[in-house]
Amino acid sequence: MKLPFSKGFVALNDIKIKDGRNVSDGSISGFIQFETLDTMGVNLIIRAENLMMLNSTQADNDLFWGKVQATGDLFVSGPIMGLDISTPNMRALNNSSFTFNSSSTTKVDEYKMLRFLKKTTEGKIELAKKKKTGANMNIDFTVSADKGTLVNVLVGGSMGDISVRGDAKAIRFKMNRSEIFLSMGIIS
Repeated sequence: MKLPFSKGFVALNDIKIKDGRNVSDGSISGFIQFETLDTMGVNLIIRAENLMMLNSTQADNDLFWGKVQATGDLFVSGPIMGLDISTPNMRALNNSSFTFNSSSTTKVDEYKMLRFLKKTTEGKIELAKKKKTGANMNIDFTVSADKGTLVNVLVGGSMGDISVRGDAKAIRFKMNRSEIFLSMGIIS
């Protein structure tokens, strides 16, 4: 497969993806801009048919984790340091498990997918330290779930956490950069 590269830009056009199972299918389209790490940005859509969309633990990503096989669309856009992530029509398939941690203080640049380095006054290269200031992402997950799917929402503080297993239509997790959290849906 040949990807069209130009200076600081890669275009992806319906690149086929699988997760190793015969029943999975998906594609990715969009573009990646990468002039420098500070200005790196994406505009991607991932279309899934019974595709493993998430397979992680809390140690990998404190904001959301689990094992989710799903059908639907995932949109990721914006600068890497301030992503917008949405799932307008995602359906988590039977036996999926998803946890959303609304009280996370992890930032995008702290995830293992991207590290920032700095040069010390002695000329050594080391990992740049960042102050924890919140996720710095806009997240809008709208998910429907089969009866075997488990959805956890960690709220923190005195409110307590929410855990739901069962058929659900349009459960919505929404968090903006100022960390406002909303959840609504129909669970049967």
